[in-house]
Amino acid sequence: MARCPGPRRPRDRAAQSGAYTYEAGGVSRLPVIRGLADERLRLQIDGMDLYAACPNHMNTPLSYLDPGQVERVRVWAGIAPVSAGGDAIGGVVAAETPAPTFAAPGQTGTRGEVGVSARSNGHAWGQWGVRGQLSYLKGRNRSTGDGLYQILPLNARVSLTHRAGAWDSAVELVAVRAKTDVSQVRNEVRTPGFALLNVRTAYRLGRGKLELGIDNLFDRLYYLPTGGAYVGQGTTMTNPTPPNVPQWGTAVPGPGRTVWVTYQQTF
Repeated sequence: MARCPGPRRPRDRAAQSGAYTYEAGGVSRLPVIRGLADERLRLQIDGMDLYAACPNHMNTPLSYLDPGQVERVRVWAGIAPVSAGGDAIGGVVAAETPAPTFAAPGQTGTRGEVGVSARSNGHAWGQWGVRGQLSYLKGRNRSTGDGLYQILPLNARVSLTHRAGAWDSAVELVAVRAKTDVSQVRNEVRTPGFALLNVRTAYRLGRGKLELGIDNLFDRLYYLPTGGAYVGQGTTMTNPTPPNVPQWGTAVPGPGRTVWVTYQQTF
């Protein structure tokens, strides 16, 4: 019987009163915590308690939740705090779905997202995994035909993960397409496409975790598609404005190579 939630590792364990927080990636229709299931668990979706109603409980509560719409899952194993609902000897499983997005009045929006993940069964070389995500959002003002402001272009994220013993590492590729569909009325700046490589590794020390990472490993120069514009270079610097100077500023560049270290301790 599959355990809940799906095949994701805990992201943080001390968010609220010992709760385990899991990343999106699916959830079992019949969650089991330490051999306890069904009415021995308190099951919630977006803060609402759900209970089986059919004979023999054939309609498990989480069967009403599309696995692809799970953003995160919090699990309180055993006796849960009052803030989590309590009243369950096995624990609490609280699933959360992504917040809905709406187009502005008189406008239409289109959005899509695709994800994929895989992992090995873990042998002498440790456990390997691949995770991918593809996102696309497009919106347009139907009255003027103008593009919407601050829309991220087509982007993808692919990660190769590896776990061996107390070590947990990942290599991540981030690719973003050029932003050419911009809002003319807001003088939005176009940006070229780019690809970045990020690496990280973590070591678990009992109830603590030490993590080291490098973002933008090759120190690529790129511009943020939704970072706005730097107006210090443009019409504010000269009068009249020369024809070779950007009329509405320049795109804001993203961070260069960044080395970071974090330590997390669970109490």
